[in-house]
This record gives sequence, C-alpha cells and structure tokens, in this order.
Amino acid sequence: MNWKITGFKHRGGLLGTLRFAQPTWLLLVGLLAVSGAMAEEPINFYAATTAAFAQPGGGSLKIDNLKGRPAVVNFWATWCPPCREELPLLVKVHARYTKKYGDKLGFLGLAVEDNVEFVGEYARAYGLEYPIAAGREPAIALMQALGNKQAGMPYTVVLDGDGRVVYAKRGLVKEKDLDRALAPLLRR
Repeated sequence: MNWKITGFKHRGGLLGTLRFAQPTWLLLVGLLAVSGAMAEEPINFYAATTAAFAQPGGGSLKIDNLKGRPAVVNFWATWCPPCREELPLLVKVHARYTKKYGDKLGFLGLAVEDNVEFVGEYARAYGLEYPIAAGREPAIALMQALGNKQAGMPYTVVLDGDGRVVYAKRGLVKEKDLDRALAPLLRR
C-alpha cells in the first residue's frame, strides 16, 4: 500500500505512519501534558474577583469574609426555576452543618440580580438563614472566572479554607455531593 503524505512517498502500515508522525505526536502529547497540568491547578475564589456585593438592608459584603474556612457559595436568581427548586436543599444542608460545625463552615448565596431588596424578601420567604448578597454583573463575572463560562444557574462551588475551588456544579446540586466535597475539609 502506498500513501502520499505532503509530498513524501510512504510505505509500511501503522508503524511507518507513527514513525513518520513522531514529531507531531510528541508535540501533541506535550501540549496535552501542559494543558492537563494547568487544568489540575485549582481556581482561587478570592483571586477571581475583588467585587463587593450589595446586601439587603444596605451595606456590602466582600467575598473575602469567608477566608480561612471552607465554604459553600451558591449563585442563584429569583427568576430561575431550578434555583428555586434547589433553595430548600441548601437551607437544609446549611442548618445541618451549622448545628454540627457552628461557624467553621461558611455559606453564601450570591443572587445574579440588581434588585437587592427583592432578593432579600425572596430569601426570607424561602427561609435562607445564611448570608446573601446580590449583584448581576459582578456575580456573572465571578461565575465565569470560576469556570462557568455560560453563567448557567444554579451554580454551586465548595471552597477550601484558602479559597481553592474543590467542587463546582452547574445545575441542581445534590446533598450527597456537597457532603462528599465538605467531608475532607471539615476533618481537619
């Protein structure tokens, strides 16, 4: 069998093809190794933004208030049906972890909305007892910096005490997944 590849006459089946393509394969393997190493580097939540988010009742909440402890951060919106479906689960998980660990675990709800007072009313109606804040543009920018390029919601991240994202989920989060992500962080 004879193949003509970019001006070269090639004979010899797969081994000859691999030998001919060796520089290309080495380059490809090298690029994959570098990109794999970069993908393994965890994203730091605190380095992703310096934005302050508005809180119901006035004032602003800086996200670095969570520093030094593991945290669950949930991006949601009042107009998002899956977000509304997920809120009772987050209320339950927050209550369970607060009872067991006190303030050793942070929780934060970031609403992707500008009407912070409406967000506050909505949070009270759903019984959210963890801190919430709002800001459409900064929340979208933060989600995108954390790997959620489409800014789909709900979006939940679990952080270690240094702000590294150890778990991220776009769509409805499951209690068992949060438990699995938090367990090694709270054993310390």
